[in-house]
Amino acid sequence: VGGDSAPSRMSRASSVASTTHPTEVPREMKRTKQLLLDIEALYLILLRLEELNDPLAISNALILKEREEKQKQLEAAQKEAESEQQEVSNLFLKNIESVQRRPKQDSPKSESIDKRQVVNLAVNQKPVPTKNLLDEDKDDLINKMFAGLLHSDRVQQMLTVRKGRTLITRFVSRVPATHGRLRWLWARVLRALPHAARRDDTACVSLAKHYTDYIQTTSGWAPILESCGLLSEAFDPARTPYALTTAFTLSCVCALIDKASMLVNTPEATSNERQWSKFLKTLARALKNTTLTVARPVKPMSATKLTYHMKQLDSRTTIEILQRGKTAEFADLTKTEVAEQLIKYLC
Repeated sequence: VGGDSAPSRMSRASSVASTTHPTEVPREMKRTKQLLLDIEALYLILLRLEELNDPLAISNALILKEREEKQKQLEAAQKEAESEQQEVSNLFLKNIESVQRRPKQDSPKSESIDKRQVVNLAVNQKPVPTKNLLDEDKDDLINKMFAGLLHSDRVQQMLTVRKGRTLITRFVSRVPATHGRLRWLWARVLRALPHAARRDDTACVSLAKHYTDYIQTTSGWAPILESCGLLSEAFDPARTPYALTTAFTLSCVCALIDKASMLVNTPEATSNERQWSKFLKTLARALKNTTLTVARPVKPMSATKLTYHMKQLDSRTTIEILQRGKTAEFADLTKTEVAEQLIKYLC
């Protein structure tokens, strides 16, 4: 019996040791470490981008540029002097060789060539100098940032980390609101909003102003409806609307309403307006049914403006023709309730 118990204890000990082996790092820890490394790499690019707008950094770059030019001139002059000295030395060695009639391969000239080769090898091993700030291309730095942020699900991961959210906020503040690739970045942010808000209800609040600037510079319904589609997924009745717990969400809605109110100016209602009206009803239903604490927008909008916009939509809404046996999608909400819910939380 004693012989059987000892191996069993040893097997249990070995199994425990294998699970706690230092080389077996948990997958989540590896992902977190990689995420932090990615953030650090993007921060280096971002800091370079920010320095392009820093007068002190530009002044230092100018001074460094002048020093580099002077250093190049000194090196060129030194190289020219060494070349002249080498020519004199070679001429002297040639005269000695002609007098002593030594074979060509035994001449000191070959030794001097070998020494130069050694020197050249040593020079080639010098570290590559850092690129001067004045030689940086702003568009190239911006494209590198977009490439890094739009890779895979990196935005969703970064929004769960304070340092990552700060990185994205600082970057969008440096990019013109009209930049074409911002549309894809904001789409990633809105898609990741429920996950980020569930981890931290203050997530993305600092991005509200920049999203407003972006949506105001867009043209047409396409960017608005794209944002509506992504937010509607977060308001799906089958899901818990964690997105409502961060002020960024309703701040985006306020910005969308401001922009949409400028586009409702055609003689007849369009399919775009019907989709927009459907989104507002989806939001109102989520606000009515949620048990979560809803975060108010960073800058609440005017109740008068919202009321006017809702009346404008109601007057242009076409009659919905239903098939037999089918109920209206928003039968549980009246027009008055939709307006009340939106005014309650957005104004």
